[in-house]
Amino acid sequence: MGLLDPPALSKAQGDVRYARLPLGRPGPRWLFYGDSIVAGGVDTSSAQSYWLGSFCVQLALLSGGQVLHSYNAGQPGQNTAYLLANFDTLVTPNTANIDCILFNTGAHDAGITNFATWTASFIGVVQKILALGKIPILTTMFPQTGATTTIQTGISQTNSWIRRYAAKNGYICLDVYRAATDPTTGGYRAGYSTDNIHPTAMGQTAIGQALVNQITSLLPPAACVTPQWYADPNNLLSNSLFTTWSTSKVAPTIAAGATISSGGSLAPGTYFYVVTYLDFVGSTTASNEISVTITSGQQSVINITNNNGPGARQYRIFRSTSSGAEVFLDTTTTLSYTDAGTKVPTTQPPASVNGTSYPTGWAWNAGGPEHASQVADAAALGSVIRFTDYNGRNTSDALQQAVNAGAGKFAVGDKLAIMAKVRTAGGMAPAVKVVATPSGVPINFLSDGTSAWGFGQYYQEFVVSAGTTALTVYLQAQPGTLTVDYAEVGLYNLTAMGVL
Repeated sequence: MGLLDPPALSKAQGDVRYARLPLGRPGPRWLFYGDSIVAGGVDTSSAQSYWLGSFCVQLALLSGGQVLHSYNAGQPGQNTAYLLANFDTLVTPNTANIDCILFNTGAHDAGITNFATWTASFIGVVQKILALGKIPILTTMFPQTGATTTIQTGISQTNSWIRRYAAKNGYICLDVYRAATDPTTGGYRAGYSTDNIHPTAMGQTAIGQALVNQITSLLPPAACVTPQWYADPNNLLSNSLFTTWSTSKVAPTIAAGATISSGGSLAPGTYFYVVTYLDFVGSTTASNEISVTITSGQQSVINITNNNGPGARQYRIFRSTSSGAEVFLDTTTTLSYTDAGTKVPTTQPPASVNGTSYPTGWAWNAGGPEHASQVADAAALGSVIRFTDYNGRNTSDALQQAVNAGAGKFAVGDKLAIMAKVRTAGGMAPAVKVVATPSGVPINFLSDGTSAWGFGQYYQEFVVSAGTTALTVYLQAQPGTLTVDYAEVGLYNLTAMGVL
């Protein structure tokens, strides 16, 4: 038999779950190596292209901690020969404590590079992975929508070779082509790519889930460090289980008897008003009600008292022609509002429960307006913090906490891990970010806001860069609708804990 001749396998044995695994069971810490699809964030049509989201991140997230996204060595724009030539520089120095190396390549080779040359480069990379004592996780290459016949032929040839090579040598091969491809066109499934080469966030999430379904039966149970109690002394973040929250807000009051002035287009009649206070984490219940009777050519001026101290984001005005039936009319950021009759009331009533301010130990960095609340959930330890669309949010909102270097927290060169349970209802994208001070360099994650999933386990390791004096953790909700949930957030110094 030749090097590439496959053994006689039954259909069931050809499944990744029946791989021979000559190197042992794959461990949880993975390094990802390949081109721009591995690196992520390269979908040029997306306004979110700067975020480091890729199918690799989604694979790890949706595995529930069985795969840990420990390092991404993706190299945009590079072919397999480049990845082989630069392996010792790009990969080898970053493989301490790594168990597996996922290798995805071919987008810059299929139908372009001499096939024998490409296979030699591919095998060369695998041999380097083995020489490091790591387990190779191979993948087929991704489709290309609208590709020429030459490219499509090359993709088919490449993927057939990869599958056979993996089967021959007993390596795991994750079939990303099958997960991503529309069988009626040979290109990406609908919504999976907009530039025809790189997956969109929607595609990354769907592909990640498909790969989880292929491999999790081969993996050990979830192995990442996670917060187990609210005061874990090894967790650099305080109140990371969101068990303690500050006092609920208090509804504002309206001065009795609105001022009446000339002007405006309000129809003559009696109007009833209430006001709510809205800040970074939601709305209060309604204020006291006032009424005012308007005659032709008049408008009402409402005077508000803020009962929550400084920092109000806005006040929401509710109006009706019947007492107790007020619905949302408009917003103001000042303590006075003039109703000239130019706004049309909606059908939204005031909030029925006062929003809680924020979890202690955390602060808000937000663009709002938005609503966040404390939610009890048996799937999470402690509480869940939930971001909810409220009155059409149009910018990102974030809960944040800063950790300063020194005092036994962290030092330059330490390896840290950030983790969180993340869940989305499908209309709003979550994002976890760690930003170093003073460099401002982020360690980012972004998922697709159009795909709903239950709690996934986000986990990423990083090394504290030179000059860093503080790290700030952000839990974000991107613009959108429905909800994003976070729970069990942790920042651990793996170096100090001796769990490298």
